[in-house]
Amino acid sequence: MMKVLIVGTIDETHTEMSGQYDRTEIVKDGLVDAGYDVKFINMMHWKSKPFKLFYNIIKYYFWCDAEFIIASLNGVRVNLNILRFLKVLSKRAVYQIAVGGISNCDFIKSEPKYCKLVKDLNGVFVEVLPMLDEYKEAGIEKVFFLPNCKAIDKTTPRAKPDMQKPYRFCTYSRVTPEKGIKEAIEAVERLNREYGENYCSLDIYGTYL
Repeated sequence: MMKVLIVGTIDETHTEMSGQYDRTEIVKDGLVDAGYDVKFINMMHWKSKPFKLFYNIIKYYFWCDAEFIIASLNGVRVNLNILRFLKVLSKRAVYQIAVGGISNCDFIKSEPKYCKLVKDLNGVFVEVLPMLDEYKEAGIEKVFFLPNCKAIDKTTPRAKPDMQKPYRFCTYSRVTPEKGIKEAIEAVERLNREYGENYCSLDIYGTYL
């Protein structure tokens, strides 16, 4: 059985909302369901116990066959700096699952030291297609598309019996083109045209950058 280490952030109380938390939990659960032996190191509030975090990353790096880093920019910096030394002692397959969209690529382009460290990874998975070209322009060739996803309980009704038109859809993310806002607007407009009425509406939640 392949041993996999995941370093990321999950709010185990499920009281905070974050795409990063969701993506990390989905990847972790997916690997467990696929039969991998998974060890997860949670970076939630890691600054209060930094030495414990460093110790666990070092310990399980030598235990695993492959490692996945799923973190925000600060978490990526921490992990890449630790990997600089660990890969000298023993090479493991290490991948980054990027969260945060374009900010990851801007970081790589502006920080040559970290760009080199990312190039040494076995692969980077990005969540939007345009990011493939962005990373390759930065000189990183081992970049792959891993779309956003979420677990859906198919036994739960998607529409309540008392719902009335117009049906309300919403997006919850940063309001930027790469997050699919344009496509969401076009989908709602198309439904209204096809049904010839005010069939549905779209509420947009999120910060505009």
